[in-house]
Amino acid sequence: MTYRFNAKKTRFNVSNICYASFLKKNSVNNSSVKDLVKYKKYPKKHFGQHFLKNKRVIYKIVQALENTYKPAASILEIGPGQGALTDYLLEKYSVTAVEIDADCVAFLNEKIAQAKILIASDDVQFLDYEDRVFQTKYSRLNIIAQDFLKYDLNACADFHNTYVVGNLPYNVGSKILEKLVYEPASCAVFMLQKEVAERVSGISYSRLGIFVQARYDVQKIIDVSSNDFAPKPKVESQVIKLTKHDRLNNVDLKKLDEYTRIIFANRRKKLTSLQKSYPVLVQKLLAHDIDLNLRAEDLKKEVYYVLAMN
Repeated sequence: MTYRFNAKKTRFNVSNICYASFLKKNSVNNSSVKDLVKYKKYPKKHFGQHFLKNKRVIYKIVQALENTYKPAASILEIGPGQGALTDYLLEKYSVTAVEIDADCVAFLNEKIAQAKILIASDDVQFLDYEDRVFQTKYSRLNIIAQDFLKYDLNACADFHNTYVVGNLPYNVGSKILEKLVYEPASCAVFMLQKEVAERVSGISYSRLGIFVQARYDVQKIIDVSSNDFAPKPKVESQVIKLTKHDRLNNVDLKKLDEYTRIIFANRRKKLTSLQKSYPVLVQKLLAHDIDLNLRAEDLKKEVYYVLAMN
């Protein structure tokens, strides 16, 4: 007799004894069940994990991706965690999810395993609507167990036409943004610490904002309360949308990165303070009639782009 199960009762709750029993009876790898239960209870601080739980915010993120002039063929998600956002994305897109946490990877792989069991089931024709939707969605998910900062974007087929999305960890959000400036996607929607998001958008003048805006137009989508996460972070968050532009393709990003780091390292000092250590940069400033009595925060972002042009 064929073993039948109701996936509706077994999905999404790894602490449910029915789910653990299902894994054992169906020969799905259950070696990580204890780790998954532990993972559900204890998000890891060293990964900066704060899991989004507000569905309204998730909807706004998905809506921001959809309100783009060119529909995405696929999505690259950074740090899917428990898959709260992933589950919504899979309703319309194929998703490649890059995740550094082995327990998160195991948790999401169990969902993929369940989808494969549903496909292979002798009773597949008797599956209810929710089971069919689940099977269709999670057969479109590909998990990459890797640190995104080390992930080769060339491995992602047609990356420049892929949309990138993620609830970025607070401790590495800036580094992820810088990686995507050097290898830009056509569109990206990110949740960031509000202070970082405002630096990126230019509300707060910063080196990071100047660097990101060399390749992207930045748009605020929504502010997000700390109450919308588990565990609750100590700071507020914001969702922003990055849309690639080609207006500054003649700006050398390595030069821009170098010059902004040098000048902003001494942002409260006059530019004359750079003469001894960085004479070449000072000569560039003088060649563009920049007053050396100014400070980094006095310069408009366009000045940095001119300095870094090929």
